[in-house]
Parts: sequence; structure tokens; C-alpha cells
Amino acid sequence: MAELRLLYIANQYFPSTYVDSLQVLRTLTALARQGLEITLALPKLLRVPPERDERVRHRIETYYGLSLAGLHLRFLPTWFRTARQFEKDLPGMMLAWGNGLPTHDLIYTRYYLPLLAAGLSGKPVLFESHYDLPRLYPRRFTFLRWLARQEHCIGLVTNSAMTSGIMRENGIPAPLVVTAYNGYEVEQFAEPRSREEARRALGLPAKGSMVLYGGGTGGNKNLAFLLRLAERVPEAEFYLAGPPTEELRAEAGRLKNFHLMGWLEPRRYPLALWAADALFIPPSDPRQPRYANTLLPIKVFQYLAAGRPIVASDQRDLREVLDETTAALFPGDRVDEAAVILRKVLRDRVYASRLGEAARVRAPAYTWDARAVVLVDFLRRRKEVLARFATGSPR
Repeated sequence: MAELRLLYIANQYFPSTYVDSLQVLRTLTALARQGLEITLALPKLLRVPPERDERVRHRIETYYGLSLAGLHLRFLPTWFRTARQFEKDLPGMMLAWGNGLPTHDLIYTRYYLPLLAAGLSGKPVLFESHYDLPRLYPRRFTFLRWLARQEHCIGLVTNSAMTSGIMRENGIPAPLVVTAYNGYEVEQFAEPRSREEARRALGLPAKGSMVLYGGGTGGNKNLAFLLRLAERVPEAEFYLAGPPTEELRAEAGRLKNFHLMGWLEPRRYPLALWAADALFIPPSDPRQPRYANTLLPIKVFQYLAAGRPIVASDQRDLREVLDETTAALFPGDRVDEAAVILRKVLRDRVYASRLGEAARVRAPAYTWDARAVVLVDFLRRRKEVLARFATGSPR
């Protein structure tokens, strides 16, 4: 679809520790490889002296370990930070409301305020959501349902069949909803290492059972469950690869077998996965319903690519990708049962090897390029609608 010109509006300062920034960049670079002309509009905090756009681009590429070749970056200046960082949304809203499409055919975003501006101003728009919007954000969903009845609504992208089903059940027409799973970075997992090689490269002990959680560390990740599990399985060493919060630092400091690795740059993160004997996914935090059962985290696909046994909570969203052949699943938030299953994985090498190999074989179905193919196929099905808006626009 080389003829399609897509404008993506983000509301994060890049680079960012928020996982959605990585998801946006990986999706857009994969779409660019499919032949789409992509412009990423993102806020840029003005500094004195000002930072050159080329330098910001280089910092983004270095931080995420990827090339932005094929992506046009359009920086939207912001003058100061506000308490709720509303200043990040304002430039994107203005772009979507105003003349954001003189040289583009479509606005794509996963952020609500640019969607609101594009929807009310009649711009063709593609929205992405990973949440149960009807339950968590009913007012936003009311607007989205109205927008879905308008001709300029191109569609709604989700990252799980579960979320797509919720949207359809609550009034979004089925032809407008597409499930596009997230993925993993093929180039980062192209040369797998043995446990011994990976541990040596990271300076980790060669002996001992290692359980790893890699990913976000915010309060919504239910890492308290992982801490309780470490208490129940003291013979294993637990490692967390991600930027820890102060609360997590304090809690982890109580346990001799819980180690904080901090944020790992993209080229080193796969080493941490390869170094582990088990990769862990905790259950959703029941105290955080906003995040429960709506996200298939990117770590799932990275875990698969690492080819190590996965131990995970048996949740509806994870079941779309994982099953008993690729992961050792434990029920709900039952930490004692999780401890039993984790010990089985750590002690039964044959069972663990079988899980890891099955995960590695399944992984290629979930790459960023595979996601881009799904999105391009969907846009082709909506080509007639897009063509009506492109008529008469400058090429």
C-alpha cells in the first residue's frame, strides 16, 4: 500500500520508559517496511539551548535499539510541563483538529484526545485500544460508538481477540474491528545464547535456579505476587529486569533471593531471558481493575522468542497465545499453587525443555511484521472509504 500516507499522533515524550512508546515505534517501523508512508507526530519539550531534531531522533534509535529508517518524525513543540502533562496532548489535538491531513490520508492513534479532535473534525481516523473501554471508560466508549457510525471512522484496532469481542458486544460494528497481536523484535533474538553464555555476559552466577520477570514495574503489574512467590521458593533466585519503583526497592530489599537488574538496554534484555530457567508472568492485580484481563503484554511474545519455559497465571487474554504446551499455568492469584508449578519447572529439566522448545516454535507467528501485515490487510478492506476522503486531496 505504497499509496497510503499515514499520520500517527502520539502523546509521549520519546524516548520513554512507558511500554506504549515501544509498541508504537515497533508497529510503525513494521508498517513502513510494508510500504506505507509513515509520519510520527510527537511532542518535544523545548529546551534552552534547543535540542536539534536529528539528535532527538538519534537518542530514540539508541534507546530502543532500532532504526527509524522509513519513518518521518514531526516534532510538536511544547513549552513547559504541567502537573498532569496535558501539554503533551495539546499539540496533537491541534494537529488532528486543524490541518493535519493536507499531505496524509489517515490519522492513526491510541490516545483519546487526538481521537476526539480527529473524530469531531471529520478526519479519517483509525483508533487502537487495549482496554475494556465500555467498563473502564464509559464516556470515551460512548464517543467511540458514535464515531463508529460515522463514515470517516476507518476502524478500531485491538491487541487481543478478547478486547475485540468486548467492542463488538457493546455496539462497534464487526467489520470495523481488527485484532492485531503485538510482537517481538526478530533481530534481537536472531542469535540465541545458552544459559551459561548469557549469564556470563551479564555477570550473573553460573549456578543456581533463576526466575526472571522482565517488563514494567508500575503498581498495576502486581509484582507483590512475585515477591510473595520468592518468599515461598527460597531455593530459587528471582530477578527483575525493569526500572524499579522506590516502593519495589524497599520491598525487594527484605529478600535475599530477590534481585533488581534495573532497566536493560534492548541488546542486553534478551540475554536476561536466555539466562533464566523460568520466565514469569504474574496474575493481574485484583486491586487494579483498570488493567485486569485487557492486555496481552509485549513480554509474552519476547518470552516465547527466548525459548525458555514460561510460568504464568491462567488468564483469558494469555490463553489466546499460551496453552499447556507452551507454558506452565497456575490458577488465578493462588501463590501457593504457583510455587508448586514453578518448582516442577525448575526441577524437571525434560518438562522445562519441552515447554521452552514449544514456545520457541510458536514465536514466529507473533512478530511486528506479522502485525503489520494484519493491519495492511485491514486497511485494504477499507480502501474504498479511504479513497472517498482522498479524492481531491493534494498528492
